[in-house]
Amino acid sequence: MAAVVTVFMISITNQLLTAVLGVYFTDINHSVLGAGMHLSIFAVGTLTGKAFLLLHRPVESRILVRAGMGITIFASIGYLLGGFWHPFCPVAVWVSFFRMVQGIGFSFAASASPILITGYSKGQLSGKISNYGMITTFATLIGNPLALRIYAGMAEQKAFLLICLLVLICAACAVILCPKTEEAVGAFQGFSKETSGSEVKKWIPFIGGLFLLFFFSQILTSIFNVLVPIYAKQMGRLELASVFLMVVTAAMLVIRIGIPALLRKMGFRRFVMTGCILYVAGILCCLAAESVCTGIMMISGGILGGVASGIFMSVFHIKMLSVVPEELYGKVNIIFLLAIDFSLIVSGTFWSLLVNRFGMHEAFCLAAVMGLLPGLCCIVKPKSLCRSAE
Repeated sequence: MAAVVTVFMISITNQLLTAVLGVYFTDINHSVLGAGMHLSIFAVGTLTGKAFLLLHRPVESRILVRAGMGITIFASIGYLLGGFWHPFCPVAVWVSFFRMVQGIGFSFAASASPILITGYSKGQLSGKISNYGMITTFATLIGNPLALRIYAGMAEQKAFLLICLLVLICAACAVILCPKTEEAVGAFQGFSKETSGSEVKKWIPFIGGLFLLFFFSQILTSIFNVLVPIYAKQMGRLELASVFLMVVTAAMLVIRIGIPALLRKMGFRRFVMTGCILYVAGILCCLAAESVCTGIMMISGGILGGVASGIFMSVFHIKMLSVVPEELYGKVNIIFLLAIDFSLIVSGTFWSLLVNRFGMHEAFCLAAVMGLLPGLCCIVKPKSLCRSAE
């Protein structure tokens, strides 16, 4: 239970700040550019932290969680100081610096958090990863609406102060409650003596291929966060954007409950292809929303897109871990999270450039075509890579 609460606290510290920092950047800098820049700045911090972990000697998971949450507390204090005392530079620059610091701290804690679940929960690997995904998705479902409600109901500085205090409390809870893991599971270990060089060479193309497929899937699903709010505003139904994003998150949470059983029944390749088909159907529902049953079609698109996102997020994670020995779970978790970080840097610019060059409808149509590529790649991959993850 302590491991579950710790992972939830780690996730919600990020979600509380991510939900409001874009709006806060806009308020203090009077520029929409800052609202998008904070995601890229955060991703730079997380990439820096993960690069350090990949090159560093083995570190026990509880130490990483406590170090990461300690850095998060430091960053939150920096945010607070930026609102009242910033003699060296503009507020936006001050907050940007601590946003990057927060990214480093979150990368430490988030890289260790999957190991807490795989080390303490019982059952098959797919069930453990599904549990981890449900915890983080539940944190998103709670953290984002809570932070936005606080920010909308108070003066901007007071609201941001309260949110940062909540982050401090959650980070402190994670530090206190984080359990000590067993050495074989809880440490980021290098290769053991039993792990031969030939085995390492065998895993590298598998992990590399899965990394690229997962990275591409994250760019695909990012369209829901990047373009759908703009699309809803163009239709004059901006209120649908928040409903759509909540439906996406709820659908991700629900599908992760059934992923272990579905994966055992369908296998890796068919499950990924199912996710691709659902993604394309969700994109087509969003396109149809402009001409018929706007609300129903947007909600339908959110459900289909959320299920597809949940499938991609869980299945590729399970498969990455299934092809390596348990001693390398820590390293693979970092690689998995690196794909998410790189997609954050690329996706916003990618979709924006497509809309500017071709238009909103054309960007959605291209997304529908691109959505089939991960499934097609899995079909043509060697069977040794695409065996059932269990």
